[in-house]
Amino acid sequence: MTHVPGPGTWSRLARVYDWQLPLERRALRSVLDMLAITESDRLLDLATGTGAVLRELHGRPNPPARAVGVDSSAAM
Repeated sequence: MTHVPGPGTWSRLARVYDWQLPLERRALRSVLDMLAITESDRLLDLATGTGAVLRELHGRPNPPARAVGVDSSAAM
């Protein structure tokens, strides 16, 4: 059985979680490019973490009409 970290674990890790983002940014951008998101799209980012996907979408020339992130950890 695999252990799944609970919200308390993620709350403790939230302050350092984005340290890995420089390693993931290129892959994140590639995935978002493949999705071909348009200005009329509405997106839900489940387990958003610290919101890296939402921040990347916000910085794009044609961001979606609405993007919402939800996470079980309030610190995330």
